[in-house]
Amino acid sequence: MKFAIKRYWEMTDTVEVEADSKEDAIEKALGMLTYSDAEFVNGSVNVDEEVDVQLILSPEERTRLEKQAIQQAKDDAEYERLKAKFEMEEKMLPPHLQQ
Repeated sequence: MKFAIKRYWEMTDTVEVEADSKEDAIEKALGMLTYSDAEFVNGSVNVDEEVDVQLILSPEERTRLEKQAIQQAKDDAEYERLKAKFEMEEKMLPPHLQQ
């Protein structure tokens, strides 16, 4: 099987900026992000397996699963049809023979 995994990790670096306030300095620093001199933060790699892992299906696998889903829907519809028919026929029985 093949999966697409979104990975997250932290990088750190220090930049010097000229600014009139702390907020302005942060805004300027974030605007000059470069990764060439950044340093990886050990232990910061993570993956949220609930949302960041997606199964990648081959066209054949996708077709097979779609066919299974269609067949299941048909089976479910047939079950509901037969159940309704049975319930209708049961109502037509004399009261002492009804379940």
